[in-house]
Amino acid sequence: MRLTTLVDVFALLVGGELGSRLFSYMGIQMSPDTMVRYRTTETTFSAASTDQIVCVSGMRVFSLCEHHLLPMWCDVAIGYIPSDKVLGFSKFARITHQFTHHLQIQERLGQQIADEVSRITGTNHVAVIIKGEHLCMSARGIRTPGVMASSVMRGSFRTDRDLRAEFMQMIQP
Repeated sequence: MRLTTLVDVFALLVGGELGSRLFSYMGIQMSPDTMVRYRTTETTFSAASTDQIVCVSGMRVFSLCEHHLLPMWCDVAIGYIPSDKVLGFSKFARITHQFTHHLQIQERLGQQIADEVSRITGTNHVAVIIKGEHLCMSARGIRTPGVMASSVMRGSFRTDRDLRAEFMQMIQP
C-alpha cells in the first residue's frame, strides 16, 4: 500500500472514513507529488517600480510536521523586489497555503514559497522568514515550547546587507 497523501496516512492511523473526513475538514488533502497549483496564485499586475521592496507579514498558517504528524503553527513573512510583475495581495497567502496542505517541514516550506514567488513574478530577489511553534517539541519528547526561525534569502536579499536589514525592519510587528 502506497501512502500518497496525508489523508491516506491519517486514514490508516485513525481509521478510514473518520481520518479522511477529519483531514478534509482541516483542508489537508494535497500531497506534494500530486498537488496542482491554484490558478488564483497566477494573478499579477505590471510593476509600478522595480526599486522597492514589496512584503507581506503576519500570515499565520497551520500544517502538520512530517516527522511526528503533529501540528505546527507558522508566522510567515514574504518580501520581493519586483522585476516586471507584482502579485495581488491575497496571492501571498494563497501561495503559502498551497504548500501547507500536506505533511511539511518548516525549512522546505520556506524554499517552496520562495520558489513559487520567484516563478510567478519572474524575480530572483525573494526573502521568506518563517517562525514556527511545533507541537512535536512542546507536546512530546522534551516537552518544552519554543519558536524555530528559518529564512530563505535570494538574490539581492542574500548579498545586500542593508536591503536585508530594511526587509527585517519592515516585517517587525
